Parts: sequence; C-alpha cells; structure tokens
Amino acid sequence: MSTPLNFVYFMPDSLRADVLGCYGHPLVQTPNYDRLAREGTLFEHTICQYPVCGPSRSSMITGLYPHNTSCRTNQYFIQPPQGNLFTSLKQAGYHIEWHGKNDMFSPEVFPEAVTRCNQQPPEIAERPSYDVHQGERIVPIGEPGGRSHLCKPLGTVEDFGDTHRVNSALSWLKSREADAKPFALYLPLEMPHSPFTAPEPFYSMYDPADLPPLRPYDLPGKPRRLSLLRKYFELDQVSDDMLRKINAVYLGMVSYTDMLLGRILDGLEEQGLLESTVVVALSDHGEYGGDLGMVTKTGGSHDDMLNRVPFIWRGPGISAGHRVEEPNELFDLMATTLDLCNIPCTHPHFARSLNPQLAGAAGDPKRAVFCEGALGAVNRHLCGPGTLEGAILEDPDNFYYPPYKCIYDHPEVDARTVSIQTLSHKLVHRPQDESELYDLRQDPRELRNRFNDPEMADIQQQLMQRLTDWLIETSDITPDIMFPRQGPKKVWD
Repeated sequence: MSTPLNFVYFMPDSLRADVLGCYGHPLVQTPNYDRLAREGTLFEHTICQYPVCGPSRSSMITGLYPHNTSCRTNQYFIQPPQGNLFTSLKQAGYHIEWHGKNDMFSPEVFPEAVTRCNQQPPEIAERPSYDVHQGERIVPIGEPGGRSHLCKPLGTVEDFGDTHRVNSALSWLKSREADAKPFALYLPLEMPHSPFTAPEPFYSMYDPADLPPLRPYDLPGKPRRLSLLRKYFELDQVSDDMLRKINAVYLGMVSYTDMLLGRILDGLEEQGLLESTVVVALSDHGEYGGDLGMVTKTGGSHDDMLNRVPFIWRGPGISAGHRVEEPNELFDLMATTLDLCNIPCTHPHFARSLNPQLAGAAGDPKRAVFCEGALGAVNRHLCGPGTLEGAILEDPDNFYYPPYKCIYDHPEVDARTVSIQTLSHKLVHRPQDESELYDLRQDPRELRNRFNDPEMADIQQQLMQRLTDWLIETSDITPDIMFPRQGPKKVWD
C-alpha cells in the first residue's frame, strides 16, 4: 500500500475464544468483538503455544516455540539479540506504543523494540485504581470456596486499571501529529484474568441460572493432575452453583473488556484512523472459569478453554465477514504483520503468514498446530527459594498458592506436556500422566478421551508420528550471533 498501515493489538489476558458472541456463545454480550468479526476475518481455531502468559507471549512475538525460546515461566522472557515483531517494526520506522502489562520482554529488549511504554498511566496515581488481585474473596480461606478465586464486586468502571490504560492510549492517539510515523499500538490488558471480580454493572450482568451447561468435572479419562489441582484449590468442596457464579462473573469481565474495545474503535474513528489501521483482537491463553470444575489456567493442561484464543483481524484489504475454520497458531501474528507491511523477517521462526486468509482464502486443511506446557523435572529448581514460585509458597493467602503448592508436593503435575491438533483431532501427550485423544468432529467439547481406544489406533499412531517429526524439525535454532572458530592464543588466569 502507498500509505503505511497502522496496527492496534488489543490483547486482554486470559480470554478464551468460546466466550465471545462471534464465536458462538449464546448469552454473552460482546457487540464490539462481533462488529470486528462482521467487518473483518475471524480465525475459528487459533491455538496458543503455551497456556500461561509469559511463555505464550514470548512465542507470539517471535514465531518460535517455547522449546526454542526457553521461556517456560513468568520469570523468563525474551532477551537480546532474539528477533521479534516489535524490533522489526521499529527498525522499519514504526512508532511502537505500549499501554499495559509486560510478561514478554526482558528490560534490555525494551529500548530496541518499544518507542514508548506506559505500563502505569498517570491516572493510576491521580485517582483510585483497582485490579483483579485486589478483589475481596466471597468467603474467607478455610471455608468452602475460599480458594475458588471468586471475589466481590470491585471499584467502578472508571477506576479500573484497564480503563485507565485504554484512556491513556486514546489520549496518545489524540495527541499524534498528522504526519507522525506509522504506529503499532499494543494493549496488553489485565482483564478477564482471574480472580473473578469486576465493577458493576458488569459483575452482575449475567444470571448463573441462564448459563449454558458447564463441562462436568467427573469425566473419565482426564489426567490425574486435574483432580489434584481441584483438591488444592478446594474446588472439590464447592457447589455447582458457585462454579456457575464463577462463570457468570467471568462473562461479565469479558463484556467489560468488550466495552474497552469499543472505546478503542470509537477513538480510531474519531481521529480518522480506522480505515488505515489493522485492528487485531487476540489473547495470550484462555481460562477454565468453572468448566471441568476448575479455575484459572495451568501450564500442563491443554483443554480447549485454555489453548484456543480469539484471533480477529479488521483493516484495509482484509475480507469482511470471512471465517477461517482451519487451525492456525497464535504466533502467526508475527509473520502475518510483517508480510502485510512488506517488511522482511530477519530472524529464524516457524510462524506462517495468514495473508491469503485475510484476503478471503481458506486455511490449510492439512495443517497441524502445537502447544507445549509445564516445566519438567530439569527445571525443578525454578520452584525453590528466591523465585516467584518460592515466594508464593511462603504466602498461603496468595491466590496462586494452591497450584504452586500442588506442584511442589506432586512434581509429576508439572511434567512436560505437548499437544498436536488438526482440523479433526487433538492429541495431548503426557509421558508421566494420562494422555488424551479427541475426535473434534464428534466431540468438539473434548468430553470423551479416546486415547488407546482400539478404534482410534490408526489416528493415534499418525498423530504421535507427526508430533515426533515436529519435535525433530523444530528442536533448535541457530544463535543470531556467530563466533570465531579460532579461540584466543593465550589464556591467563
């Protein structure tokens, strides 16, 4: 295009795809996501590369898998000289504007990848500001439901941190000069991340009695790790009514996020930028939200609620009302953006450009997509003293004490996991726990585990072979720095 494209990446945290109206939820109100879907292209089956914030974002921005980036926890992020989307855009002349949380770059990467980062807008210091971790539990710890992450309503819409972040981004949009550089505006928000709370009217927007049925928690064939985690969260002590209330509040958080998306779209329109800007709505991973009797997310689980995220693109030249059924990977964001801008990618990666799909084509029906999870025994030291996990283990009141305590007591819960998904099937391989196999055509909600079912033997063998081939093909990448073959002639102590 003669005029460079602008980009807005609207990325709430923990937003699963199936809780949006445009992805088929029968109750939730998400008019702005639905608008994007009508005016742009929606990808039905976008799979993240790791169902935890930091590892997922590190893959998303580089086009690499977690076993390439070595980012498997929220303590290890992208370091220089690893190439990434924002560094490539900035080197090509883009202004990179950032409003929200990190969970992606080490401090050394920010100067080369980001023009302006505003994680704490001035409004947060000037008036009350709330985030979900300030929520007050519905019932205290020690009573049934005390560790469920369900909290009371909190603050007002205008006092919530994500509102401040979006308003700050809108102020920046209004202050831009007409001849300013093309921009990429990155909005990594907090909601609808657990704990489950929201300002009114969103907190009470949905009646639990009106919700569609949750996935049951007593399904045969599910991995032992799930029942252990439920026990440590004490979710085996809560009623089905509380699980439905959790889901209802989560949906309210989703609608709050949709409201913020509407503010961004209105702001772009007011500034005359909407028709020169590609808006991408996505998330880093999903959330149980009461399904399978669970809350939050966990690195070793690969359920659809955690792995499948929204991926909707709207902008110049992008087909309106187009839906792509075939699977793709979240890290395709990197390759697709650079392809749209005609900017060459100079670092190795495994992402694919989805430009043909944005122009109206179908996806690749033979494509398999992959997700990884958990630390594994080799990284056991990361859960010890001096680490984020170690600090959480010393604080039983922390919302995330239960999963870390579970992993500490049962290391097998954090054993390495990998999954492969095609248009028709999904296999989750757990060498140290129950593996899973689902026929997605007959069982899209993944309720019947068919692993080691004789009727599925051929499919299981084929998927295991593809997993092996993929791991060999992507097992490593060469460093960006080359070293001289000749060492120093002398070495002094």
